[in-house]
Amino acid sequence: MEKEFEKFLRGIYKEYDCLVGMTQERPCICNFRYEDKAFDLLDMVLRKGRLSQVAIHIDVDVDGIGSGYIMNKFLKHYGIKPKLMINKDKKHGITEKYVETVNGMKLDLLIVLDSSSGKQDILSKFNCPVLVIDHHNPTGELRKENFTIINSVENYKETMSCGLVVYEFLRAYLAYRGEAEWIYEDKLYQWAVVTLFTDVITLDTKRNQFYLDRSICAIDLEKNLKAILETIHAYGETLSKSNVNYSFAPLINRAIRAGDSAIALNLTVNEPENINKLMQEKYKKLQEEAVLKAEKTNEYKTSTFIDMTGKGVSGAYNGIIASKVKDKYDKSAFVYSEVDGCALGSFRGRYPVNYYDAINKYIEEKYPTQGYYVGGHQGAFGYKLPANKLEEIAEVVYEEEQNISTKWLVTLGDGIEKGQFHINVEDLDVFIRTHSIYELALMNAKLCSAEQVQIVLKNKQFPFKEEKTITNKTIYRYDIYGIGCLGFIELKSEYILLYPEWSISGLVVYAKELY
Repeated sequence: MEKEFEKFLRGIYKEYDCLVGMTQERPCICNFRYEDKAFDLLDMVLRKGRLSQVAIHIDVDVDGIGSGYIMNKFLKHYGIKPKLMINKDKKHGITEKYVETVNGMKLDLLIVLDSSSGKQDILSKFNCPVLVIDHHNPTGELRKENFTIINSVENYKETMSCGLVVYEFLRAYLAYRGEAEWIYEDKLYQWAVVTLFTDVITLDTKRNQFYLDRSICAIDLEKNLKAILETIHAYGETLSKSNVNYSFAPLINRAIRAGDSAIALNLTVNEPENINKLMQEKYKKLQEEAVLKAEKTNEYKTSTFIDMTGKGVSGAYNGIIASKVKDKYDKSAFVYSEVDGCALGSFRGRYPVNYYDAINKYIEEKYPTQGYYVGGHQGAFGYKLPANKLEEIAEVVYEEEQNISTKWLVTLGDGIEKGQFHINVEDLDVFIRTHSIYELALMNAKLCSAEQVQIVLKNKQFPFKEEKTITNKTIYRYDIYGIGCLGFIELKSEYILLYPEWSISGLVVYAKELY
């Protein structure tokens, strides 16, 4: 079984050895298109030092805030105290409202992070040099007299979060200056890892794995990151995917959705020890109310469309509603409001397939001139689509999901639809003894949520051994076929998911209901 299972995993993950081992080779320094101009801009402000007037526009999500943290700390290292700007609402990218404000600030440089690769019309209106660093699909010219765009999509097929693009760009700049790579010693790459976890992108690359290997479960953490994890009492108070995705990121995202993005940014950058100010009940209540107002409206095969028009819910909540609906009904979810015949909203896909390219191709073929778009990542993006063509769009999603040969990667026990790899209960001890479950745990610790390997099994109404409350959360401990598992609810559904992840304390297996 051991060799069969390894062969199965190697067929899915091209960097299998990195995922279950340790990536030793340091990633090569990236060379970005137009980096020469970008380096000149940094040279200009660094020569002026503390006299430089620099502003950073930061996008409204964890990737944006993490990118901003890295750039802010870099500039402060050279005596520059940049002004930090972030949208109050959850609208991504620089907007027209900043033109007058920025032009009145007499800036030496405006840095725009994690957005705006396609907003050349706005970038051209600023009266100061502009440097954009981004990882979203670019459109239009990437360099003009007053702006320069550094975009990883232009240079590398490997996927990066914007936090990692910023980090790698600064690596390249330090090499150009002939300086020691102090940002590595300062552990700024750990913030890049935070952004890798929160952006739904493929992490199965040697570059991503190198930084993940040196960050997850690390005892020595970057100063602010350590303070944040200690303050929110994240499990083990260390950097892990679960700590980021289920402890830190939700705090930031709830505040952003409620319109308090500036507070979230300030606490992260300047007051990490006070990050618990974001644990306000009002944020949680607003989110819960938004989700409750969502109802299934249109279902087509593998997709569900939730029309939030007139329900009094801010569009900032579309993404979280889509995620909740996807998990609850096991269907890819579109959540939108209709404006002038257009569906404006957010999408979350249930499988690790490229929904983004599929729908973008549909737009280009059917409606090339109508201003429809998708913006984001393969399985999570915002969109503007024709509201009267939902069935057509659902067909596009359905066709793309056929790229998944079977529903589940791993299934356990009898009486269940077979996945790509099936384990009989009588073989489970072999599966554990040969450390296959530990390999899954190591992989899951270094893969994004859309790529993680879960085990599905039929619920035998496994009794929980222990129930205890930790930091207001009820935790159930189960013994499932000899595997010790943690659950946050009593398992009552017909099917159960087991999710193994490696942590600082070793193997942790989480159990949750399928639907």
